Amino acid sequence: MDLTDITLSPAITETLARDIAATKAPISRARHAPGYIYTSPDIYKLEKDKIFMKDWLCVARVEELENVGDFMTFEVMNEPIIIAHAANGSINAFRNSCAHRGLVVAKGSGNAKTFSCEYHGWSYDLTGHLVGAPYMDKVQDFDLAGCRLAPLGCDIWAGWIFVTFNDRASALADDIAGWDEEFAVLGMGKCRSGFKQVWDLPCNWKIMDENNHDLYHIQATHADTFGAGITNEEMGFNLHEDGRFSAFYHDPPLLPEGSTQFGAMPWLKDKPYDFACLGHLPPNLVIVARIDTVVVAITWPVAVNRTKLIAYQLFAEEVFQRPNINDELKVHDDFLRVILNEDTGIVVDTHRAVSQESYVPGPFSRIEASIYQCIRQYLDKMFDDISR
Repeated sequence: MDLTDITLSPAITETLARDIAATKAPISRARHAPGYIYTSPDIYKLEKDKIFMKDWLCVARVEELENVGDFMTFEVMNEPIIIAHAANGSINAFRNSCAHRGLVVAKGSGNAKTFSCEYHGWSYDLTGHLVGAPYMDKVQDFDLAGCRLAPLGCDIWAGWIFVTFNDRASALADDIAGWDEEFAVLGMGKCRSGFKQVWDLPCNWKIMDENNHDLYHIQATHADTFGAGITNEEMGFNLHEDGRFSAFYHDPPLLPEGSTQFGAMPWLKDKPYDFACLGHLPPNLVIVARIDTVVVAITWPVAVNRTKLIAYQLFAEEVFQRPNINDELKVHDDFLRVILNEDTGIVVDTHRAVSQESYVPGPFSRIEASIYQCIRQYLDKMFDDISR
């Protein structure tokens, strides 16, 4: 792709190639990405085409669609979608856009037998096929059976539902090969979500996503919660060229004073008490695990300066049989909320900082290797010919 193919302001195009080179230099002398990467509306628009309309995206847990008829609606950069559990047991995804005038046919989440447009009453089944269209019987060449909501690619990995808008995308299994093997040890397919938190933040999505897998900030930002127990020197990074990464290290469970209510998950009983790992799957999924739980954070762009963070916390299936499980889950929910509150203040301040005209990107620490690798992959995908 040539610079002339990108609709960016002259101020950006004049320095883009130089800025990319500075960020992609060896980490010992590389600089963080320039501020406009996070604040430019033109770059935000380009991200939709280059990333979110092409990649596999994690959108939900299977237990959120446990029964036939269960559905969720979602927006990916203003593109509305539906995910539904059909009668044949399959999970299907399709655009939430009526084949007549384009209005949404479902809102929110719930359980339904069909989806119906409020405008003219066209209705669709749980696989997205049109089953009713009033007064269309005499329209020449109108094919009721061949009309449907536009389907999306949909697949499941470890209990997570992924979708893609890209009809040329590789299979999900191929797309995450290797990375899934690293995290198979967590047994997420044998877990259930204890709760889900949704945060609306006035910052660019990349700032929150970077923060979610930034090990460098933990000792300072989270000193009052869980950061004091982490020793950065012990961290080893497994970095992939496509921006994926994993890190296995030592840190106590994510509760006050490093305590645990449930003990080790059955498949992690051979791990030390302070077993911990962290992983990033581009563009926006981060895994944080301990001996007793897995936290998954998914960062969604809403606008160039607005982000929705969705955080799930998973636990082994058997703990949900405990008599006081709701009270015990609330302890985890409250503590995670304290941790994320520490993070959200920092990321909002970071967005404000990179928005300043005087902002000059600083160097990377070697502890920021995951962010460095993620940004390199992002620049390659966004500005492929320029960044190579």
